[in-house]
Amino acid sequence: MPTLVIEDLLTARLNWSQAEAAFAGMAVRILAIAALMILGRALVYMVFKRMNKADNMLATRLLRQAIMVLVYCVGIASICAQIPGLSTAASSLLAGSGILALVVGFASQASFANVAAGVFLLLSHPFRVGDFILIAVIGHPVKGEVLDITLRHTILRAQDGHRITVPNAVVNSAVIERLESL
Repeated sequence: MPTLVIEDLLTARLNWSQAEAAFAGMAVRILAIAALMILGRALVYMVFKRMNKADNMLATRLLRQAIMVLVYCVGIASICAQIPGLSTAASSLLAGSGILALVVGFASQASFANVAAGVFLLLSHPFRVGDFILIAVIGHPVKGEVLDITLRHTILRAQDGHRITVPNAVVNSAVIERLESL
């Protein structure tokens, strides 16, 4: 009977030292992944700091944030893969979040269309802030000076001074004419 207790203690001690070694290795890998995430973030900020231009600042900021989200997602997924019990829970959570994203995507389809059109407007530059434009929307043409271009909408100032907000999905699908003045 006493030898059984001693064998159990020796086995427990052996398992504990194996657990310590595994934990130390896992901690080193997690710290290495965290260091790579910090290095990636610093690298992205250094690259995009040189790219900041006044007329394309929103597009640059959008691209920088998209890359940062990608860096963080890869880093967090890598950390989750290092923790044994968390890898199966993370895959289940990922599948559930995919279904949730699909539902939210269908529910906010118009908003996403405006954001996608805003990205295309920022990249193609059919007009800039300060330009006078005519947007040929069917049934109601809109004319004014461009005050702001955001991801969701374009803001114009009409000749009478009123501010007109036009969704970017409408702007992207309409014929746009640049004018010399109002």
